[in-house]
Amino acid sequence: MQFEYTQINTARISLDAVGGSSFLAGASLAQSLAAKDLVHVFILSDGINVNGSDLAKGLLAHLPENVGVTGGLAGTATVSTKPWCYMAAYTLKKILFPL
Repeated sequence: MQFEYTQINTARISLDAVGGSSFLAGASLAQSLAAKDLVHVFILSDGINVNGSDLAKGLLAHLPENVGVTGGLAGTATVSTKPWCYMAAYTLKKILFPL
């Protein structure tokens, strides 16, 4: 994928780094992506360990109102199977990363 005028930045955080709080993970990610020209955040996350509602609340509480947020949570049909998200060379479990 190539964009002519768009810059893409990435960030990641482990739930362990924020005491397991999905809200604090969202807040931390929003702060790490802060930029004057930020217009959208696309986030992918483990959907078993992450509370998606709290994650969204943390992001929205710390992003400007004009910044859109979309994404998805990886889940499984059974609890015994572990969901995974991939970013470049990283396999991420209990890690959230916006693009």
